[in-house]
Amino acid sequence: MTLKSKKAVAYHEAGHGVAACLTHKRFKIISIVPDEEAFGECITTPWKNFHPDYETDSRTILRTKTAIFISLAGPVAECEITKTKKLSKSFDDFKIALEMACYLCGSTEEAEAYLRFMWEQTKNIVTLDHNWKAIEAVANALLEEKALKYHKTLCLIQKASDGMIPPIDLL
Repeated sequence: MTLKSKKAVAYHEAGHGVAACLTHKRFKIISIVPDEEAFGECITTPWKNFHPDYETDSRTILRTKTAIFISLAGPVAECEITKTKKLSKSFDDFKIALEMACYLCGSTEEAEAYLRFMWEQTKNIVTLDHNWKAIEAVANALLEEKALKYHKTLCLIQKASDGMIPPIDLL
């Protein structure tokens, strides 16, 4: 793997990690250590009693939107750093986001339209100056350390964001 592609993976995983922190979704680890399935990963902790396939209350809707935001934040950050327009929809992140969007929208056509909207919303949030500085800090730490836990990531975000983690409202 080239340095350029390692950097892209670091920004991709940093995007997921920062998005998770901004939405208060805990994760166990973000890593750029490749395995047989991926170049890196962000392992979030599962929500208790999360059943978007049969519950449509406001909490489930927010959790579903949060999952979509976190899924798209990685590819958005990677696109920003590599200066590409959009990544292949075959990526697992898009599959996860599409599955979640189908719970919200019903049809695949409506879910794809919703994902286009969420891509733009995620891009707007990720590229805000304080959020992008946080992603840069986390990506650089990943390039050095290869893996980060949740609390270390929070500290990096706070330091890059002048001591605060601004809330994200996806409703």
